[in-house]
Amino acid sequence: MKRLSFSLLLSLLYIATAFAGFSVSGTRFVTDSTDVTSGIDTLIVVDSTKTAYITYKAEKPYKFKWSSFDIDGNLTELKTEEEAVDTTFVALNDVAASGYLLQFDEETSKSAWVFRYADYKPALDTALINMQDIAFCDFVEVWIDPDNEKMAPAMEYKGLDGEKTVVEQYMTLEYDSIYFDTSAKIFVYGVPQFVESQDFTEFKDRLYVNIPSPLDQMPIKIYLNQYQMKMLPDSASYIYFSKPYAVESHVFASVRIREDALNENDKGDPKEPEEAKAGEVLQLKGSAPVNFEALNYSSPAAYHYVWYLSKDKDYKTLMVKAYDKDLRQTFSDQGTYYIKVEISNDSITADEKCWCKQTRQFQVDVRESQLEVPNVFTPNGDGINDLFKVAYRSIIEFHGWVYNQWGGLVYQWVDPTQGWDGTINGKPAADGAYMYIIEATGSDFDSDGKRVKYVKKGTVSIIR
Repeated sequence: MKRLSFSLLLSLLYIATAFAGFSVSGTRFVTDSTDVTSGIDTLIVVDSTKTAYITYKAEKPYKFKWSSFDIDGNLTELKTEEEAVDTTFVALNDVAASGYLLQFDEETSKSAWVFRYADYKPALDTALINMQDIAFCDFVEVWIDPDNEKMAPAMEYKGLDGEKTVVEQYMTLEYDSIYFDTSAKIFVYGVPQFVESQDFTEFKDRLYVNIPSPLDQMPIKIYLNQYQMKMLPDSASYIYFSKPYAVESHVFASVRIREDALNENDKGDPKEPEEAKAGEVLQLKGSAPVNFEALNYSSPAAYHYVWYLSKDKDYKTLMVKAYDKDLRQTFSDQGTYYIKVEISNDSITADEKCWCKQTRQFQVDVRESQLEVPNVFTPNGDGINDLFKVAYRSIIEFHGWVYNQWGGLVYQWVDPTQGWDGTINGKPAADGAYMYIIEATGSDFDSDGKRVKYVKKGTVSIIR
């Protein structure tokens, strides 16, 4: 006896197809015209056989002749068209299964076999989620127990000159997919997903079906996949996953430095937060003080967060250990910092085998300090070199003074992003040389373990 996997290509509701071939009107149906055997051209499964018709559309008119036949090959004439037509139909026999033969002429014919869904609907005893010995972080196992006392007969068919064939039947589990919307930074429900069981046509024991671990509470529906009518076999085929175990995390991090430091060496503008990928290290850099911010967006099962901050790549010595969902840290010292976060669901169950954990890692490089002072500027209002400003990076303390040739103070400032515009008391200063003194502290340390100090003295000239 041959066996056939019923691969469905079409599912319609009270609609007949417009292309050449068999279809059904008056009820829901699905068809398959691939991989069929026993001399049958098309297999069809219908909701109902009452007030329903099987239709065939040809490429040109014929005087069609309809007959039906049973599994034993007994043939019954149904209808003959008196005039040539390109579309013909006949009422379905009100039986569980029947074959239909359509003759075009003496040399051409097509055949179909129609099954009535209710007569082959499987019976289930229980459907539940295995809560034992399962790695919930990756998948959950669904148990489906058939009710052997109520199990429907196998779907068998045979052409007039063919071998008897059994249609393989499968259970399909349907569940909602959940995905992370990167732009909105939220988890949303997406297109339903489907997982198929093994063939249960002659299977009398429990079916085991694995589905990816859900990220949230959700229903799981079970039905016969080849029918695609989403008709549940019985009340046991609807189960609810009430406790999400799987953890999916999306952690976005950025470093922010002085936003107005337009002339800082190699600074660049602050960038959009970047996501740390699993198994990778997100590298960020900037000049001190560097404000590191990591925001955590995790699925509902995530509950426990642990942050580790160290200057050791192996985290032997910790600078910070925190338990907040997000982390914000300011780095004033030059060097390389290593950060990782562990996100888990270990509050859901006391059983460690059910713990699900994800890790994300970061590296923050705080640049060495640098300070350079120009010796000329042109405050003529053309937008180019109009200010006397320093070029710097990783400067955490700053103070500057400008004096005229008689030693009088004409300008001072403590923010290295600012500078002298070449005016005194609101009026343009005379062209010529002016003396400056600048004292600053860097983020790095000298050989004695003290912060690097800068003392810059010299003259700057105004040229208009």
